[in-house]
Amino acid sequence: MSRKHRRGPCPPQKFIRRKVNKKRKTNTEVHDAFWSLGRVDRTKRLTDQEFNKQVAGEIGYLFRKSAHHAKGALQALSELWNLLF
Repeated sequence: MSRKHRRGPCPPQKFIRRKVNKKRKTNTEVHDAFWSLGRVDRTKRLTDQEFNKQVAGEIGYLFRKSAHHAKGALQALSELWNLLF
């Protein structure tokens, strides 16, 4: 049984309905605005509730991403320690 190897947490995404019974995942507006440093800003069309939900998802994503990087750094330090001693 094969497993899909992931490099880290996926960014916050939402489903967009294209045709009947066809959906596509795309990054949220807040994620696009944050990671493009404001060049792509489509957050004005969101309601306050949608905006708050997307900001909360983005904060959770940043915590997951930093935890993933910290885990990788700890594994690298552990390997270095094992090689040295």
